[in-house]
Amino acid sequence: MSNTACPAIPKIIWMYWHEPLEKAPALIQLCHASWIRHNKDWRTVMLHGDPSQACLSATGVYHNIPTNIPLCHQSDLLRCALLADAGGVWVDATCLCVTPLNNWVFDVISSGFFAFRDPGPDRLISNWLLASVPGCSLVRSFYMEHERYWNENQFPDQNTKVRLNIRSKLNTILNRNPTLAFFWLYWPVRRILRVYPYYIFHYHFAMHIAKNKSSHSIFEAMPYHSADAPHILQMLARHQDLSMTEIKSILLSSSSPVYKLTWKEEIFQREGVDMETFLNNVLGTTHC
Repeated sequence: MSNTACPAIPKIIWMYWHEPLEKAPALIQLCHASWIRHNKDWRTVMLHGDPSQACLSATGVYHNIPTNIPLCHQSDLLRCALLADAGGVWVDATCLCVTPLNNWVFDVISSGFFAFRDPGPDRLISNWLLASVPGCSLVRSFYMEHERYWNENQFPDQNTKVRLNIRSKLNTILNRNPTLAFFWLYWPVRRILRVYPYYIFHYHFAMHIAKNKSSHSIFEAMPYHSADAPHILQMLARHQDLSMTEIKSILLSSSSPVYKLTWKEEIFQREGVDMETFLNNVLGTTHC
């Protein structure tokens, strides 16, 4: 893969955790260190606290990210705001880097935007790693739409018995493919039922791609890379009956430059083996 830097994408890695890094779980600190270790000529920026203020301090641009919605959805808005304003690569704090970005990201950013594809039958992309040139029209226009969704709709507590029941029924009906999932964005669901799904970012993104010709063109020009391989380490680690040798063997046949982990550190441990040793063992080298 090319090691030549593309001038259109700045060498900035954006990360976010709600607490300062020194207070974050060990897995978050380990993942953060992996991006620094493998990308020494990139600037790794770990933000924390209020997302609007974090964005302002990082880029000098204020965005009206609502604070009355779950933090995961505030983070969805934050990643788009940062990439629209400054470009670079966004990675979730639970993403482990195993290959330098210089070795692959410039080969997949030719359209100006990149995301791993098809993490499930209902989603076009994963959003735990996004890459973008500054001012990418897809990212900027989608950010504006998604921010408007959250600021113009007032959702009550989603964990009441009534709303949990409504969401469960709608999940069963709508979360079959991206097109059916569009209905989550329709007025009766937003304003009458007043519910939203966990993957609202992904469903809104799919609707945006379907309706915005410019964004659709950028998306279609993006090289295809499945989200399957980046998820495989987490999936295998959940099987406590698999030995580290067996996991390592499977990973060798489906390598990925990055692995999406989970904050549930216990799945990356075995009896007498801590998390960092486990990950270094199954990955075959010191990545952490």
